[in-house]
Amino acid sequence: MTWDDSFDDEPTPPDDAAETADLDTPASRPAGDSNDMLNDLRRQIADEDAAIPAGFIELFINGETEPLRLELEDQLLLGRFTERFRDVKGYLDLTAHFERGISRRHAVIRRTAAGAVLVDLGSSNGTCLNDNPLTPNKSYPLKNGDRITLGDLVIYVYM
Repeated sequence: MTWDDSFDDEPTPPDDAAETADLDTPASRPAGDSNDMLNDLRRQIADEDAAIPAGFIELFINGETEPLRLELEDQLLLGRFTERFRDVKGYLDLTAHFERGISRRHAVIRRTAAGAVLVDLGSSNGTCLNDNPLTPNKSYPLKNGDRITLGDLVIYVYM
């Protein structure tokens, strides 16, 4: 047997592995990043798609496959359905997300002359805008791509 002088201490990956070593793959991401990547993709798609018509708002609710495009006339109440809200115009029923801490009257998105604002209505589990907790009954301006958290439910807003 002869000694091979070309032996390296460092193993060389196969050519195809070297090309993909820097790719972002599920195995290379920390746990929990899949939602962030999905939402980044949604933002990119929303930016590339046709503009959302004036007076409308689009909500991407985490865990849903399709966005909700809703007309924002005066306001949009976010909460769980009860009989007394049956005839309320501008009400988004989030009863399906009850286990995530949604109150009956959780928050409202209002249309103002300056744009849309978000107001927490004194909900039990709170509201956050871009991970910042809101003071109840105070208006916070909304921007395209903002992240609203109602209890544990995450919603991305596009206008």
